[in-house]
Amino acid sequence: MDYAAKVGTPVQAAGDGRVTKSGYSKYNGNYVFIQHSSAYVTKYLHLHKRYVKTGQRVKQGKKIGTVGATGRVTGPH
Repeated sequence: MDYAAKVGTPVQAAGDGRVTKSGYSKYNGNYVFIQHSSAYVTKYLHLHKRYVKTGQRVKQGKKIGTVGATGRVTGPH
């Protein structure tokens, strides 16, 4: 699901979990994946900046990055 927002808007973790991936790719741009339980993962793509690293534990509401338009996108979200 995409949410339109201005570049630089804070992006927060949807729930407690562990960062399984934090990196950059041609299509996803700057991205963060968080494993919240064995049942689900949230994926944050096209970030302007990333503030967490792979393996890091995060709490719900932690600022993990900022909205951007990196990778293959048509606008910030």
